[in-house]
Amino acid sequence: ALCLWANSNTSKTDEDYKATLQRVETLLLCPHILEIDVVKLTLARFYRTMYRPLEACEAFDGLTESVKHRRRILLDAAVYAEASIHLWFQEFPEDTWRKHCESALFLTQEAIDSGYRNARMLVNVAYLHEILGNSHAATTSLRQIADVPEGAIWDKLISFSLSPDRLDEATEGLCFGMTSGLTWTRL
Repeated sequence: ALCLWANSNTSKTDEDYKATLQRVETLLLCPHILEIDVVKLTLARFYRTMYRPLEACEAFDGLTESVKHRRRILLDAAVYAEASIHLWFQEFPEDTWRKHCESALFLTQEAIDSGYRNARMLVNVAYLHEILGNSHAATTSLRQIADVPEGAIWDKLISFSLSPDRLDEATEGLCFGMTSGLTWTRL
């Protein structure tokens, strides 16, 4: 399944690409291998990259109880967070997105507390807090990326993005990901 997925980009036509991805999904859903934690995580990642947030959330949500090696699921907490954020953006029913956003927030925060602290995780926590109605917690999460005083987070992030001299790789990566006006608007 992983080989097919990796080679799907070499498909000559859209029809071949679609057929290859359907074959990948069929292989990942095979009952003989679906009980393996890594396969379940791969299925969640597959759905996330194919812009199927509900399937990604459902695949990932089932993992939180059954996975044997907790660090594997914590490493991929961003996949669950991003899929649940997309449920909200795509205006799924509130009971659906709220359940997944709350679970994803808890798992992502656990991942950060376990040492998987990076800009991707912190931005996901900020999105999830904001979606769930806690703007102060969202701002606090973003403030962890750039050490700035109360109330100046947006000004500081904008100045970082416009500055030709970036402070460090993490800040540069954050700014690189936030060059889109749509991203700024959503935040």
